Formats: sequence, structure tokens, C-alpha cells
Amino acid sequence: MTVSDPRPQDQIIDEVRRNREQIFRASGGSIDELFAALKIAESKESRPMVKLPSRPVREHGSDAA
Repeated sequence: MTVSDPRPQDQIIDEVRRNREQIFRASGGSIDELFAALKIAESKESRPMVKLPSRPVREHGSDAA
């Protein structure tokens, strides 16, 4: 018995998932290798990288905004 996905098909999401799988397989199926490959690609990028300032950590349940 095959269980079908109740969600409607979305071509964009399907394409993103196919690309994600292709990139992951190209890195040998290892998250560590994938991360290393992404870091290399990042270092070759000519555009400036955006560095956002870190945000303060809030206590769980804190009312502070």
C-alpha cells in the first residue's frame, strides 16, 4: 500500500528539493563535506558578505522585547 502525500504539488518546492538532493549527493552525502564545499564556494564569492550584529539572548518566558 502506498501512502500519498496530502499536500498539493508545488513545482517550486519540488525543484528546491531536487536541487537540495543533487547538491547533497555531490558532496558525498556527508553534511560535513557539504559544509566544507559551501565554505569554499563562499570564499570564492566576489560579492560582499552581509554580517548582521548578534542579538541579545532572551530568557525563556521573558517579557523583554
